[in-house]
Amino acid sequence: PNDSGVSWQAGSTQVISWTSTNMADSYINIELYKNGAFDKIIKKLVLMNSEGTGSYHWQIAFDVVEGANYSVKIIDAHDASLSDLSDNDFTIINPPAIKIAAPGSGAKFAIGGWIKTEFTCSGGPDMTVRIDLYKGGKPFQTIQSENKVVCGVKTKYSFAFSASLVPANDYSIRITNTADASVFTDSGSLVLEFPAEKIKVWAVDIEHGVDSNITWNYFNTPPGPFANIEVYRDGSFFTNIVQGISIGSNNSGGYKWVIDWKSMTNFVNGCNYKIKITSTEDASYMGEKNFCVYGPVTSRMADF
Repeated sequence: PNDSGVSWQAGSTQVISWTSTNMADSYINIELYKNGAFDKIIKKLVLMNSEGTGSYHWQIAFDVVEGANYSVKIIDAHDASLSDLSDNDFTIINPPAIKIAAPGSGAKFAIGGWIKTEFTCSGGPDMTVRIDLYKGGKPFQTIQSENKVVCGVKTKYSFAFSASLVPANDYSIRITNTADASVFTDSGSLVLEFPAEKIKVWAVDIEHGVDSNITWNYFNTPPGPFANIEVYRDGSFFTNIVQGISIGSNNSGGYKWVIDWKSMTNFVNGCNYKIKITSTEDASYMGEKNFCVYGPVTSRMADF
């Protein structure tokens, strides 16, 4: 190629052409150069036609290193002094590809828990990908429909598995180039299991006189439709928040808790509090979450 700014993709087939003077029916060799130095033979003993011209269809091998400053040299097979180098350098780029680093095949996760994916892409400065959860080799749930990532840099993306999933060992994560669905990567089979706790309490944010949200997920089939929410302090029962509340629907629930600090002077600062949610039908079907009380009006959850 003699034009400037040419980029060829590894795996593609490109035409190398040439003309000559007084070299009809001669044999030539075609060589690849990088940064002005010999890199490898492309093809030996290519016959020019009777008019002294020729061309060769070069399928660029995938092992050619991605980079700029490549050039092609045509050399007479019998007289190396008769040669010509392409007028301008060109660039070889990798084809679009995605490679997942985590999670690996066989990894185990809790339903309702978090998973961190790590992957890289190549074949361009950036790529827009979609992330899907597969089950039994078939699309099951879209995690992220569009996510623009920088190629050549490891991308990390975390999400929580839906609490409504069922245990199985045939889940997988697929990451796909939105511009070309044939470019994708799979994690291999993942194992999803019910967590040890029957109810997962996620958060409670407390502010004086303001509706505060307690949220949770529940797993498998609860023994009944109702639950109690209590506060424990130093491992002992402290106060009821609500009794006989709906445990939720579609494996999740929530409750708005209003606290009047003036009438609850026993709420002193400390990280010795715990929210406990228990089925009204079976006390073993429960979940709990530690939290701290800070100052006279605010509190936040603590992960212990």
